[in-house]
Amino acid sequence: MSMAIIWDLLLGLCLIAVIWNCWRQGFVSALLSLIGVVAGYVGAAILSAPISRWIYEALLRENLISGVAQQLPEQVGGFSPESAEQLSQLAQLGDEALEAIHEALEQVGITQMPLGGGESLADSAEKVLDTLAAGGSTLAEAVVDTVMAPVILFLIQAVCFLVIFSIISLVFRFLVSLGRGVNHIPVVGQLNQLLGLGVGVVKAAIEGYIAVLLLMLIVGLTKGSLDFLNYQVLEDTVLIRWIAGWPLPF
Repeated sequence: MSMAIIWDLLLGLCLIAVIWNCWRQGFVSALLSLIGVVAGYVGAAILSAPISRWIYEALLRENLISGVAQQLPEQVGGFSPESAEQLSQLAQLGDEALEAIHEALEQVGITQMPLGGGESLADSAEKVLDTLAAGGSTLAEAVVDTVMAPVILFLIQAVCFLVIFSIISLVFRFLVSLGRGVNHIPVVGQLNQLLGLGVGVVKAAIEGYIAVLLLMLIVGLTKGSLDFLNYQVLEDTVLIRWIAGWPLPF
């Protein structure tokens, strides 16, 4: 059995467990639990972007630029990376400039960014050249801001989203026990459980999406190096790939 099938089965079983648990709890408890999940989802979607941007700008960007600048060759296509004027000239040299930027990107270990849309080295080089041509950026800044930043921000924002979602959801969990006594009321209790089943479907969809986001984050952080969880494994799944196609919350 392939790992793709195993991951689909695991996720499917988890979703069924969520639905069954909501049916067992009944409508009131399931609704309170769903409110916590929705509040966590909405709160994380709103807060993750500004928080992740602040983390990147305040704590990471300058260090990244410094690190990239140290790894760049002293001469890129015959020009010094430290010279803004020469870089502006470099950006006007067409194919020669592209080859020079290729050299610079490879020097700092950038060949492809799968989480940034799967763009090629040539695409990345063109973006860097466009930034240089606009002026006001060194080569190291252009590399970081146009090539590295989208991927790093995605990873930071995914982490922030999951952390904020978990915290807000946990705050609401203590309310769940308040609604369980309704299930013991004759007739009303049966209807309560049936409605809980419907709530469970909605909750399973949200939590399933969060689980898929977590799997994507793990693959991104490990750069697809795990044999049992990598880009190809996720691509071969059915349920996970379908859920991954839903719009991102950020």
